[in-house]
Amino acid sequence: MKRIDKGNLFDALKRVKDMKPEAWRDPTTVRDLTQNIAQDIGIKVDPKRMNAFLNAFTDATKNADDKGPKVSVEEIAKKYGGDAVDDKTIKEIKKFVK
Repeated sequence: MKRIDKGNLFDALKRVKDMKPEAWRDPTTVRDLTQNIAQDIGIKVDPKRMNAFLNAFTDATKNADDKGPKVSVEEIAKKYGGDAVDDKTIKEIKKFVK
């Protein structure tokens, strides 16, 4: 695994934290943020993976309300990750998704 500069990583986390809630509803803004963070911390992201992420993000947030998405982690993971997403991965994702 590649070592990541802590300063760049903390800066990326601050940008995520400082983003306004309404900005998270715009897939273009989320794409730009994601690409910029990946570039800043030195991670190359395949455009197909970025598109899959944004499709999943859009799908998960399109009918969301103040309490969050109306779709489960399992549904999104299986739809966009297919067989590449195992139960252990889904369990890890759930730690970060309310």
